[in-house]
Amino acid sequence: MVFTIGHERYLKTTVFGLTGMQPDIVVVVVGANMGVKKMTLEHLGITMSLEIPVVIALTKIDIAPKPVARDTLQTIRKCLRQYGKMGMLVKSLDEAVNAAKGLPSNRLTPILPLSNVTGDGLDNLRHLLHCVDVEALVRSAQSFSNQDNDHTNLGTLSDKSLSAWTPPHGLSVEMPIDDTYQVPGAGFVIAGTIVTGTIKTNDVVKIGPDHNGHFHKVVVRSIESMYIPLKEVVTGQTTALGIRSLNKKQVLNRGNFRKGMVLVNLATDEKPFVSRRFEAKVMILHHQTTITVGYQPMVNCRTIRQTAAITAILGTDENVEQRTIRTGDRAVIEFTFLHYAEFVKPGMRFVFRDGQAKGIGQVTRVLLPDKDDLRHNNQLDSS
Repeated sequence: MVFTIGHERYLKTTVFGLTGMQPDIVVVVVGANMGVKKMTLEHLGITMSLEIPVVIALTKIDIAPKPVARDTLQTIRKCLRQYGKMGMLVKSLDEAVNAAKGLPSNRLTPILPLSNVTGDGLDNLRHLLHCVDVEALVRSAQSFSNQDNDHTNLGTLSDKSLSAWTPPHGLSVEMPIDDTYQVPGAGFVIAGTIVTGTIKTNDVVKIGPDHNGHFHKVVVRSIESMYIPLKEVVTGQTTALGIRSLNKKQVLNRGNFRKGMVLVNLATDEKPFVSRRFEAKVMILHHQTTITVGYQPMVNCRTIRQTAAITAILGTDENVEQRTIRTGDRAVIEFTFLHYAEFVKPGMRFVFRDGQAKGIGQVTRVLLPDKDDLRHNNQLDSS
């Protein structure tokens, strides 16, 4: 369970939780007596755009006046319809079971009236979460990452980009790193959620890209999940791995490894996915004025959090270049990370933001490094 802050001041924490921690379900808490606030709409918009199943917990029904609660419910349903979702009011255990069955399709959004004071509706929420098929949620998330959704207004991807892309045969293990630790007695530890594959103790894997775009071979010494030592972990599990470098001259520390790096198996050819440049179909959720070439937002993609510059705006046609985009516009945009290369794949969804300006996108193509990228890496190597 991941708790993300609802206040606007902590939006970057919320965005990292949604993109980096890869939640199976997001429970959005709305006060029935307070109505739907601005940040609630923003959180719903970001979550829906990332194609994460949502459950609405309509709290404080014990003190909410009936007209106010009714207006709040209508506003929620209206917002859900904008994203092609159907709001389902859940007031019994049988309805909770039906909602749990429909949740993996990501077309249904359960709305549960409840009160933490009287306890009304809490059993329905517990029962719904207990009955959800987690494996179906994982399969649904993987299918959404490889297809586009019209309700996110990202458009239809071309044959040469996402729709024609299939995962390479060797990409059987993948775990984005969301944190690192130096534990006395245990050595260097990395933490993350396994996207695909199985990791066992004594497995030899690769971790990267580092600041120079390189991957390093390490061996998994120990595995732990929820404070329980394990011999292996599988897809969907959040885990901490104690690792040791195969290069005796290399000392593993938090200065060499960072959030945004990824663990893959030795058979993976990571070169097609490591670059500072990528192309994506995006939609602007909000911007005060216009966005032009040179704009530098913060990109949150899984555990990646790095500033990137917009180097080209191609428009929806991918062949017609345009100069500006505004709130509600969609376009094909070329991004370039400012500092170092990252591991990105076609199909990955991301959020980019700058203050109150926000947009969502989906990677369609990873662009090969150009001469500037190679010169940048050489400078990092020499330093």
